[in-house]
Amino acid sequence: MVSKEKELEPVFAFGFPRSGTTLLASVLERHPEICATPETHFLTKVCRRSLLGTWNYRQPATSVDKLLSQPYLNDISLNISRGSLLRKDRPPNPATFFRSLLTDYGECRNARIVVEKTPEHLLHALTLANWFPNAKFVCVVRDGRDVVSSVIKMPGASQWLAYHAASWSRFAAKEQRIEKHLAGRYLRIRYEDLIENPIAVVSNIDKFIGVQFHQNQITPSNNLESVPEWEMPWKAKTIRGFDPKRCYAYRTSLSQETQDQLTHIMREPLLHYGYNGKSNKTPRRCYSFTQRFLLGLAVSHPMKAARRLARKCLTILGKLDPIPKKT
Repeated sequence: MVSKEKELEPVFAFGFPRSGTTLLASVLERHPEICATPETHFLTKVCRRSLLGTWNYRQPATSVDKLLSQPYLNDISLNISRGSLLRKDRPPNPATFFRSLLTDYGECRNARIVVEKTPEHLLHALTLANWFPNAKFVCVVRDGRDVVSSVIKMPGASQWLAYHAASWSRFAAKEQRIEKHLAGRYLRIRYEDLIENPIAVVSNIDKFIGVQFHQNQITPSNNLESVPEWEMPWKAKTIRGFDPKRCYAYRTSLSQETQDQLTHIMREPLLHYGYNGKSNKTPRRCYSFTQRFLLGLAVSHPMKAARRLARKCLTILGKLDPIPKKT
């Protein structure tokens, strides 16, 4: 049981969306000593929208109230009190708020380890490492072509495959840098390995975070707090078990031309992670240097106006997408 905040040693699980982060969190949550939160989006949306750079240190109650009102925290059933966040012996700020949130979540469930799973928190891993000096980090990676094939099936998702491919490549480059910075506290697993050899992979994760493997972890269960009811329509398949058909499904869901184009864009990170980065042939339509440059801006430029302008320029040049899926 987490009895004191200083004893909190959370595990942050992340990866590119649709890479198996939900499966990873569900496997960990089934362990009797572990609980897992729903996605908090704390550093990607909660703080970003309200206060990371505007915390009111003179009137911290104002900032605390803003955080408590964020809709992204509604999925977390908490007994956390406003008063506990305003203790005189602990100056409230985003870091102590998040620590209190995770500590309370673990205490309410009598768990020794709290797993927080927000896929995009990889982009803020160094901040989390600073906030939680004893934290461990587990990242799951998946073949980028399967990721893109899955992302475009999400409700309301863009069908611009090349954009998703470039986003995955950028994410992969960031992940590789983070791994070097957090050596000793960071574990990367492959989704395909987890599916094909769950006992070995889960046992390795458990050893890394400091618990013994438990058979419940590989036993499917729908009673999971890490997956809110409203997310079930697109996450139900993920938590039902280890389905080998979900590995390399892009080979049947995408046309060969689309597969070749995605491989062309994502080749370097695919090879780095041990995936096949060879195309059957060079795509009939490849990105020029200008298009690649604009695609990079459209994905990663910090200014929203610049990203929008880059997308418009790509449209004018012919962005090559969306490419029809295999029928």
